[in-house]
Amino acid sequence: MGKEFGNLMKTRHIVTYYLSPFEQKLFPNISHRILNTWRRFSSSVFRVVPPAVIGPGVQQVPFRGEIYWAHGIVTFGRTAWIR
Repeated sequence: MGKEFGNLMKTRHIVTYYLSPFEQKLFPNISHRILNTWRRFSSSVFRVVPPAVIGPGVQQVPFRGEIYWAHGIVTFGRTAWIR
């Protein structure tokens, strides 16, 4: 293939180029990116927030101070056996 630097192999029909970092824009399309982020956020917020707000309210179970175990009901630290 190649030898050492200065005597590298010849490459034909391949064109490579790059743009210097000093010639690139610092923030290309920054206004488009901000507007696109807002559009994506506002389109998904109405699918995520209502279930997150309504879900816990619907699924709440009234707490009566009782915990059901296999051996009975524990009411504020006392055990009342289930008959």
